[in-house]
Amino acid sequence: MAESIRIILVISNSRGVSQALVTDDLRHLLLKEAIRLVRRGILIGVHVVEGNGRAYLRSNGNLSLQDNLNSLSVAAGSLSQQVKDPDDHELFSQAF
Repeated sequence: MAESIRIILVISNSRGVSQALVTDDLRHLLLKEAIRLVRRGILIGVHVVEGNGRAYLRSNGNLSLQDNLNSLSVAAGSLSQQVKDPDDHELFSQAF
């Protein structure tokens, strides 16, 4: 039986467009690779739609809001870590 994986996190740009994804087996995928895996039937719970000359991912319809891509999405700019010294002075910021 073929392997199947699900999306657990979507990283989007400032316009809300999905750029990268993390799967339940902790793989990180760029959108192009995720689309390829959906078309091969490996990445489940989503389907590919095409519009404006581009391919996008959309959640499969069901009654759960928890697995909708919007619910799993976080803006890339919010994925940062600030390291501070004991006096609360920022030593550096690191974006992931």
